[in-house]
Amino acid sequence: MMRGTVAQILCILVAVVAVAYGQEARVKLTEHGGLLVDGKPFLPIFAWAQPSSLLDANRELGINVLHPGDSEEKDPIKQYADKALAKGMLILPNMNFLTPEMAKHPAVLAWTVEHEPDSAAPAKYEPDLSGGATIIWIEGESAGKSTLTRSGWLDRQRPQLSGGRWLTADEKGQGQAQWEFSVPKEGDYTLWVREFTKNWANPTKWKVDDGQWQETPRSLRPEDVVNLGSGQGVGWARYGQLRLAQGVHTLAMEIVPGRTAGSPDRPPSENAIWAVDAFCFTTAEKYPPAKTAEPAPVRLPDVARQNREKVKALNPNGLTWMILTAGFYGQYNRIPLRWYTEFLESADIASFDHYPVTGWNRPDRLPEVGLATRKLVSMCRKGQPVWTVVESSDQDLSWTAPQTRGPNPAEMRAEVWMSIAAGAKGIGYFHIAFNPFRWMNLTEEIKEELKRTNRELTELAGPIVLGDTEKGLTVSGDETKDPSAQGHAMMAIRKEYEGKTYVIAVNMTRETVKPTFSLEGLTAGSAEVWKDNRTIGISGGSFSDEFPALAVRVYVCR
Repeated sequence: MMRGTVAQILCILVAVVAVAYGQEARVKLTEHGGLLVDGKPFLPIFAWAQPSSLLDANRELGINVLHPGDSEEKDPIKQYADKALAKGMLILPNMNFLTPEMAKHPAVLAWTVEHEPDSAAPAKYEPDLSGGATIIWIEGESAGKSTLTRSGWLDRQRPQLSGGRWLTADEKGQGQAQWEFSVPKEGDYTLWVREFTKNWANPTKWKVDDGQWQETPRSLRPEDVVNLGSGQGVGWARYGQLRLAQGVHTLAMEIVPGRTAGSPDRPPSENAIWAVDAFCFTTAEKYPPAKTAEPAPVRLPDVARQNREKVKALNPNGLTWMILTAGFYGQYNRIPLRWYTEFLESADIASFDHYPVTGWNRPDRLPEVGLATRKLVSMCRKGQPVWTVVESSDQDLSWTAPQTRGPNPAEMRAEVWMSIAAGAKGIGYFHIAFNPFRWMNLTEEIKEELKRTNRELTELAGPIVLGDTEKGLTVSGDETKDPSAQGHAMMAIRKEYEGKTYVIAVNMTRETVKPTFSLEGLTAGSAEVWKDNRTIGISGGSFSDEFPALAVRVYVCR
């Protein structure tokens, strides 16, 4: 009886709130990209892809927004949203949850219109058949005769293959394939075969016309290998040279039993792996090079744009956000930067994730989080906020070295605050681990730091989201040799809010530095070191302070 009463009260509470906010937008963006929720400054502190069973656990960590993700372990979206709202939290649902009812649900902060669409799409393979050499090109899948049984594991469309397909054989590796081809003029030709990487595939028997069967050696190594994913690769193998007369010929191939297991010194495996993309008979010494094509994103900006239009059609006041990779920054760039202009036009709020410690096993690259945030802020239009997603867990990724760890509390804290100091107006956390899968893989030390950092972010929500100013701040004396910091150890920002001047500053490096901060319009006064029970005098508009490795300081200047 008690359970039913509590459930009824909860439903009534949610319904009352929904009615109260049904007419006017609960969530608004200011002209400078600050968020207002119910008319008050709001700094989103969110966790990515968390089930409703962890609502309370996240709330205890100071999280105020959750991304529900798509897992079957989560409640239906309406129930999830109602639970979050009852606990004073908001959500960032995916587009598959968009309905007329959910479009105006008071728990929705913004709709996730895209997630990492800027990853580079696999490059389409197309050979360059120009030049003076005679080139006879044959697609593997164009066999005129074949008794091979195709492989379900291999036989799929892949842009990295010539024509998108290849001829495959199942694990039995039985049968033969034949191709007919024409030679325009007599000459000496080299046969190159673009196929499944030969050091992991079965050898091949081959012959032209009525010639002798020849067999590729197990020591044959591929060239120009392209990774297709799922443990598959394709590369060029030189089969041999032969004299061909002008006219029509036939190429035949059979699979030699016993798959090479990475090295000719190892015993062959019984199950067959064999696939041929294309053949090339050429009078040149090498196979033809691939044409260079401009890389493109894995999904075009039109997807996000259309999703944004769907949201606005159901709720003109609804906000949209997009999460990118760090591909717009430095060495992580894989597609032309012009694509980012279109991506950023397709959402109200921009976000990105970057995990130097657990994602790249490069703790020395920690400053990249702040520098990439600053870069994205500069790319966004006026009034478009940036939310940075940082690492909170050891993600146990399959592609990183075994010794890869998660961030320690000081590293995670520095990532958060250097993002804020670079202009971010929202912070997200990635709690998940993959091998084995866990929704929340947080150490007790990280949990305590999350509570502290998120409490401080919440206390400073007003200055952070509404305190933008054109008054200048100059930092000097912070030179560093840290290559990831681009010459300067400090990331700092000035905020003006309710008659007070705030300076948020972070040492992004592991060196100790003593920078000087110079503030335009301030000649004398004092800088209170927030939460540190210290005060520093301001003289001539400047003050200095020492920053140990990864230290965070907030100054309130009067």
